[in-house]
Amino acid sequence: MKKILSIVFTISVIVLLLTTSCKHKDTTQYKLAQIDSLTLILDKTELMLTELNDDSIKAMMNDTHLMHDVLSSVGKAKLKALELSDNNQLDSIDKQFKEYVEIHSKTLEEFKYSRKQLTDLKYDLEQHIVNEKKFDEYYQTENTSVNNLFNIVSSSLDKVKQNIEKYKLINPEIKKIMFENKFKINKENSVK
Repeated sequence: MKKILSIVFTISVIVLLLTTSCKHKDTTQYKLAQIDSLTLILDKTELMLTELNDDSIKAMMNDTHLMHDVLSSVGKAKLKALELSDNNQLDSIDKQFKEYVEIHSKTLEEFKYSRKQLTDLKYDLEQHIVNEKKFDEYYQTENTSVNNLFNIVSSSLDKVKQNIEKYKLINPEIKKIMFENKFKINKENSVK
């Protein structure tokens, strides 16, 4: 993740340097390079989304739902302080997994849209359809959009990775609690 962030940062610095040092800012080649830089950042950001397997996140999310349901059915009065803490952590982990899955599907559509916008802008520039002022407006819009996508994906990815680690730590404890309480519930039901 840090490697990807450093690559994106390096590309952004190069674009910034090109923007401030290029003598012929109004040339088509320079503007094409700007579009290509945004496309590259978009590609790298989209690649970040493939870093985690979406299906495994959904499986962990389903697992947290099951754990939460079992722990809730036991009744909070029967749970020890640690168990309550684990149940609250489950809620937090589940919330982050759900947010990641929603962001993942939403950003896939935004990637398609941004990619199309950049392709159209490049075509318009090559065909001299767009004037300099309009190009700058469109470019700024896409620049903002691509950077927002990067920030959203980066932040969401960091959060979900942290919650995966929490899940891995808490999972054995909760499975043990679930097993013990299932045994207690089965025992109580057999006594009645």
